[in-house]
Amino acid sequence: MTGFSDPVYAEAYVHVNQYDIVLDVLVVNQTSDTLQNCTLELATLGDLKLVEKPSPLTLAPHDFANIKANVKVASTENGIIFGNI
Repeated sequence: MTGFSDPVYAEAYVHVNQYDIVLDVLVVNQTSDTLQNCTLELATLGDLKLVEKPSPLTLAPHDFANIKANVKVASTENGIIFGNI
């Protein structure tokens, strides 16, 4: 999701099971500052629905956290998941 040199590095693993998609996102604070209210904002296009909004987190300097987001699939048509941190 981001590059290695960005202040906040994020990578997502996508797990698909029938009509459920789980995004397991690793978020890493690469700065020497504490980041408060760090939020993963997700949006969908198509027959996809975000189940619940991931809660904000606080990352200490050089700390990391995992965020899970669940998405329901309504049909097998094309769908897009996009977001920002």
